[in-house]
Amino acid sequence: CTALRRPSPSPSRGSLRNPLSTPPYPRFRVGITPSTKASAAQGSAQAEETKMTTRMIEGVSEIEDTFDAFILDQYGVMHNGAEALPGALECFDSLLKAGKKLVVLSNTSRRAKDATSKLPSLGFDTSHPAVVGLVCSGEETWKHIKEHRHGQKVLWL
Repeated sequence: CTALRRPSPSPSRGSLRNPLSTPPYPRFRVGITPSTKASAAQGSAQAEETKMTTRMIEGVSEIEDTFDAFILDQYGVMHNGAEALPGALECFDSLLKAGKKLVVLSNTSRRAKDATSKLPSLGFDTSHPAVVGLVCSGEETWKHIKEHRHGQKVLWL
């Protein structure tokens, strides 16, 4: 699993930069979460944990070959609500051409279909077979309510 984290915006600038694009936008960190390796001496019940590594990169193209899949946050990374952010379409298309699996993530309270309906009009091909997931908090909440509270009165705040 990877986490893409931008450095905090400069107080003088005060604006967010798109981490998918290349310079002049700021560099960002790639954190590779600890993975486990089974040791033959320890057996499969025990595992040896590796340390997290972090390195600075200029753009996703530097790590494109390292991962099979990418989770891309929708708002503020792919687009700003009105248009695709600089470098986002190129990055998205490059990942598709490289055969990477993509999941679009959003924290909206709307259902996934509604939350991602704007993406094609902004140039993102979400119908491509490599786009394997559209995940948003609204969809996950709806699924949970349907599965665990079906037929009950629920107030969603």
